[in-house]
Amino acid sequence: MTTFLGVLTFLLLNCSTVPQILKTIKTKQVDDISFTAYALATFGFVVALLYCWLTAAPIWLVVNYTVGLVLDIFMLILLFKYRKPL
Repeated sequence: MTTFLGVLTFLLLNCSTVPQILKTIKTKQVDDISFTAYALATFGFVVALLYCWLTAAPIWLVVNYTVGLVLDIFMLILLFKYRKPL
């Protein structure tokens, strides 16, 4: 049961970023997207991966955090790419 909950968490949390990425690619607008929220989430994934490394966490947990990190970094790249110059 705990593995099922872990996989469900992985799918829900990581898939929640995908619609925002797709919308940003389509509209090329990032005015209303919080850089701070994605920066903090990215840092959180880095800390989570450090925790996994220090505690020898199961591979599915490492994969979960790695996918989340990659998605958030991609979103941060889009934020920089499509932001309006000051």
